[in-house]
Amino acid sequence: MIDKTFNKTKVLIIDDQPLAQSYMKQSLESIGFRDLICAERAQTALRLCQSSKFDLILCSFNLGRDKDGYHLYEELKNKKLVKRTTGFIFISAETSPALVHSVIELQPDDFLAKPFSQKELSTRIEKLLNRKTTLAQIYDFIDVENYSKALKVIKAQLASTKVSNYTPILLRLKGELLLKLNQFAEAKEFFKSVLGIQKFTWAKIGLVESLIANSEFKFAQNLLESMLERPETRLVSYDLLSKLELQLKNYQNAQDYLVGATQMAPRNINRQHKLVNVARLNHDYENNYTANRNILKFAKNSIHDHPNIYLNVARAGVDYALTTDQTELVTRLTRQSS
Repeated sequence: MIDKTFNKTKVLIIDDQPLAQSYMKQSLESIGFRDLICAERAQTALRLCQSSKFDLILCSFNLGRDKDGYHLYEELKNKKLVKRTTGFIFISAETSPALVHSVIELQPDDFLAKPFSQKELSTRIEKLLNRKTTLAQIYDFIDVENYSKALKVIKAQLASTKVSNYTPILLRLKGELLLKLNQFAEAKEFFKSVLGIQKFTWAKIGLVESLIANSEFKFAQNLLESMLERPETRLVSYDLLSKLELQLKNYQNAQDYLVGATQMAPRNINRQHKLVNVARLNHDYENNYTANRNILKFAKNSIHDHPNIYLNVARAGVDYALTTDQTELVTRLTRQSS
């Protein structure tokens, strides 16, 4: 059962289905939660997060009105309306690879696939809230971008035996902060030492990032090519390989990797913009048009939605039509651009 202290935990439930919302509320009440607020729409949830601080947010990924869960969480993070001390859990009946990759990139605290039992819900929440409480000081420093103080607290906690259950999380946070502080030489040695103990995926990724920052491109490339073979690291490998190739000014290779990444997780608008820019450099009008179309498709109702994205699709369509001799394609592109 949930610890008695959690009955003061402030919880926001976001779901556009009244039955699902009611079931979630009853489930949480039965395991000890009392301060529960529900929202059917993403815009309502945004307003609530602007006026209140929540300890836990449970959000349906597929919201039927205006923004979906992806757009909502992206905006909450962008506007800093959710702190690191707030637990955020996505809930969805859909588990397609594209959705899972999109969720992973947003880095929520957890993802619950429907159907789930009350016991599973209770266990996940208890574990999450205990972690948030134990590491609250570190998360608070990170929220205000005081990375040096956060790193100092992490080092002290790693030297203590009181939070040994959280050692892997503390190690991961330490690596992230070394990169944020541009301490790339130290980061490189740190990630190598961690990998010498256990082959954490995050440590491999961190090592590659530090190698690229240190201009050790060959070693980084070799690591990334091996990571491409594994499904769980393929997406981030595409991303980092594109970053590496851009630094080497191998624009066609960078584009190929970006295409691979956008196909795996098309909702990432920032990556789609990178593909647009690289496709322009390569005079690849087809991929430029495709990426702009994807931005238009996936940016709707998000923080990226802007009249310019419609104009960009029209421009890309005209450019593509002027460079192809396929009559039917030219007609279609002209009609769509108009």
